Amino acid sequence: MFVAEGYLYYLIIQCIFCIVNFFLTKMFISGILHKVLVQPIIRLLYVYIINDREAYIKTNTILPHSLKSDLNKRTFCDKIKGKIYLQKEFFMKITASSRFHTVHPAGRFTPVEMAEHFHKVGFEGFDFDMNEYTDVYDASERDSIISSLADRAAALGLSVNMCHLPFYGKKDSRMLDLELNYKLIKLGIEGAARLGVKNGVIHPQPLIMPREQFDDEDCFKKTIEYLTPLAEHAAKHGVRLSVENMSNHACVNGIYRYCCTAEEVARVADYFGAGVCWDFGHANSVKIPQGDSLRYLGRRITALHINDNNGNKDDHLLPFWGTVDWHDAMQGLRDSGYDGCFNYECRMIKIPAELRDELGAYAVALAKRLQNF
Repeated sequence: MFVAEGYLYYLIIQCIFCIVNFFLTKMFISGILHKVLVQPIIRLLYVYIINDREAYIKTNTILPHSLKSDLNKRTFCDKIKGKIYLQKEFFMKITASSRFHTVHPAGRFTPVEMAEHFHKVGFEGFDFDMNEYTDVYDASERDSIISSLADRAAALGLSVNMCHLPFYGKKDSRMLDLELNYKLIKLGIEGAARLGVKNGVIHPQPLIMPREQFDDEDCFKKTIEYLTPLAEHAAKHGVRLSVENMSNHACVNGIYRYCCTAEEVARVADYFGAGVCWDFGHANSVKIPQGDSLRYLGRRITALHINDNNGNKDDHLLPFWGTVDWHDAMQGLRDSGYDGCFNYECRMIKIPAELRDELGAYAVALAKRLQNF
């Protein structure tokens, strides 16, 4: 939300509009000339001053209706607590996790096939799941995955702005074996660096314990202890960590997991000078108020996992397929000042391969609408 700054821009542009109209009246310029020359210039001033030129270029047209209706498409004025402000409309780059197009009922897509599909349906980049890299045990094959994916993404004009570092379920031996866990996550960090990724999302692997035994300070210290070697390795390879807020579906039954709340994840991120990845599905599963949480995190937010669920399982559904309050969530995201990618983290494993193009195009169209919902 750009309250003071936006209000100033609003006044400046209104003054320009009044001055131009004054001189036009004095010079008796015809209505036709005013319509074909002056109004487009005024509209371009709006686009330029609010730094929304990219959105204007995408439309490739001068806004066609009256100035007021044009502004309703690009920006809008509203009243909050009696103050008028000018709010910038979102035009975030639309990306998705590679898991959006990895598994289908009849098999798997390769990372290169994923990139080609994303380009075809309109995604502008992707978040690469580094499990796709670390689960391959042959080093030369891992190198081939990274090099072929990087080359194809560059050829298609797709950005790789972030990746999800390896993570494992609490019953997975790779999670239980701390030494092996560290080895694989560090390998993922190195793969991310080779791919040119600067932002690595990481699970803080916080403890799950009975509510009556929960101690905030103890959990914080153990989380810092766990993450410190990984943060040092990431810094060495030029990858910034983004700590993800966690889910815990049993929290309502007297069990609690650290780093579920915005305050907890912010405290951990601040300790390392890291960013925060906000997972909307995780927050929904623990009944966290999304708008307030996003406003609290503010500029700490460096990555998004956009997905939905029904509040009792981490389903990774597309928005509106679950119970997330997207009005509240998107308003909170706007207020936070976040300016990164609009990144889906959804699982489409049951969707047949032959239906993926239609689904992908729908997801892109939905993202464009949801950004300003």
